[in-house]
Amino acid sequence: MLDNLTGRLMRAQNLSEGVSERLLADNKFHIQKQEKLFRFLTNVKWNEAIIKLNEKSKINYKEIDNFVLSAVKARNNFIHEGGKWSIDRELSTNCVKNICGLINIYVGLHNSYVHPYFRKSL
Repeated sequence: MLDNLTGRLMRAQNLSEGVSERLLADNKFHIQKQEKLFRFLTNVKWNEAIIKLNEKSKINYKEIDNFVLSAVKARNNFIHEGGKWSIDRELSTNCVKNICGLINIYVGLHNSYVHPYFRKSL
């Protein structure tokens, strides 16, 4: 979802393919995309964007975002370090439980940061 959001932000801003490829090459990891690439594309820090979403919703997006970071760490441990117990039943269950909230985060971010570019082009 983060890749989709950053890709849409780059297309909405009409960045050239070469610039987009370079930005993605320089920001391969989840945390880099959140902290550096998102900020570059929106001029807003990731955490500030999540706080703004929290203000408009009853859903605790910061809690979901923190869960995603823990899931990313577990995934990386599993894939890169062979930690076969990195992903347990609780993590898997919580991934399913957080799907709706996670979708809401990215819909909110899209509506806040991508959609305005499309409205301007009309």
